[in-house]
Amino acid sequence: MAKTGLFGFGYINEGIFYGKLGDLLGRDVTAQDKQHVHHFVQQELDRGCIEYYTCDKQGGIAVSKAAPQSTREIVAKAVSIGLTDTKGQEILAYVCQHPGQKWSAVYVGARPTVYGILSAYHIGYLNFKNFPASSGAFPAARKIPRSSAAARGTRSSSPTFGTPFPS
Repeated sequence: MAKTGLFGFGYINEGIFYGKLGDLLGRDVTAQDKQHVHHFVQQELDRGCIEYYTCDKQGGIAVSKAAPQSTREIVAKAVSIGLTDTKGQEILAYVCQHPGQKWSAVYVGARPTVYGILSAYHIGYLNFKNFPASSGAFPAARKIPRSSAAARGTRSSSPTFGTPFPS
C-alpha cells in the first residue's frame, strides 16, 4: 500500500513531529488535527505545491515552486500543513537533504523559522545567520588584553589569548 499525506512526504517520527506541532499551536494536537494535516498535505502534494530550497551562487537560499533540474541542488523541500501557529504564521512540514542525497525525517516549523534554519551557516551545533556573522560570534574573545610578554613575542608562565578573529 502506498504511503499518502504526510507519510508520503517523508519519514515521520510522530512523537517529535506532533510534539513540536503542539508547541507551535499552543495546545495539544487532536486526532482531528492529525487527520486535517494528513489530508491537507496530500492535497498539496497532488497539486504540486512543494517549495524547493536551493543554494544560490552566493551561498544564500533561494525558494522556488519549480523543482530544480538536479535533485543534488535541493537543500530542503517543504509543504504547508494548513495550520497556523500562535502568531498567525503558516506552519510547514519540511525535509532536508544531507550529503549523499539522504533525506532527513520530516520536521515542522513556522515559515520564517524554517527559512532561518535553512539559510543559517552551521558549525556543528552553532548556527549563524550568515558566514560573516560567524566570525563575530565571540566578541568577548576580542576584548581580552594581550599580556606584555605576548606583545613582545616572549613566553610567559600563564597562557594568554590574542585576538582570534579579525576586527
